[in-house]
Amino acid sequence: MNKHEFIDELAKTEKLSRFEVEEIFHTVANIVAEKLCQGETVEVPYLGKFKFTTRKRAEYKNLFGTTKEITKDECVYPSFQIAHRLKDVVRSGRKLNCEQSVNKLVEDII
Repeated sequence: MNKHEFIDELAKTEKLSRFEVEEIFHTVANIVAEKLCQGETVEVPYLGKFKFTTRKRAEYKNLFGTTKEITKDECVYPSFQIAHRLKDVVRSGRKLNCEQSVNKLVEDII
């Protein structure tokens, strides 16, 4: 499912206009990006959390180039960690009926 399909599905499900849903989608994305830029972790209940992960400095052998080793400095990059509850629902949905699992997740949220 891509962004446009997601927006269409949400608009249809919640009986909102596509424009309204797209504005909400962009607002949420901007808030998440802004908070990440401020160094904060953003947790979306029942879905997961956006956070920064640090990759350590590493040295690699260059098998194809003229230099013998390549050094990658330590860097920080954004990542997403899926919520355990959603992971469990998806796993059980694959075994049983996915629609029942999703309905159970929605009931837990409400």
